Amino acid sequence: MDLWSKGLGKRVLSLALAERESLATRDDDLVIEGVMHAPTFWDYEVTLDRRDITEFLDLLQRPETVRFVIEDEHRTKILSTALSSALIFAGRTLRLLVTGSPPPEVPETDTPMKEVGTSGRA
Repeated sequence: MDLWSKGLGKRVLSLALAERESLATRDDDLVIEGVMHAPTFWDYEVTLDRRDITEFLDLLQRPETVRFVIEDEHRTKILSTALSSALIFAGRTLRLLVTGSPPPEVPETDTPMKEVGTSGRA
C-alpha cells in the first residue's frame, strides 16, 4: 500500500500489510501495527472500526474495483486469494456462531495476502 500526503512533499511511503508486526483488537477497533520501509522506517498503527471494515468491503464490490482486478496480470492470484479469504472468513464466522468459541490461532503462513504481487508503483 502506498501512502502519499501533500505534507510529505514528493515522497511515497510504503506500508506492506503482509509484513505487519501485529494484528489485534483493542476496545472496538481492529489494530494493525508494523514498520514502514525506506525511506522512513517509521512505526505505524492503522486502526479500523467496524464501519471502516464495512466500507472497505463495500469498495471491493464496486464495478471499478472488479474491473481493476480483471484487467490486472496477477488477477488469478488476486481472485483465488479473494475466494479463499471469503471461504475462510465464512467458515470461521460460522464456527464462532455455532460453537461460541473462536477457531484456534492460525500461523502467519495462513494469510492469503502474502501470495498477492505488489502494484509495482513507487
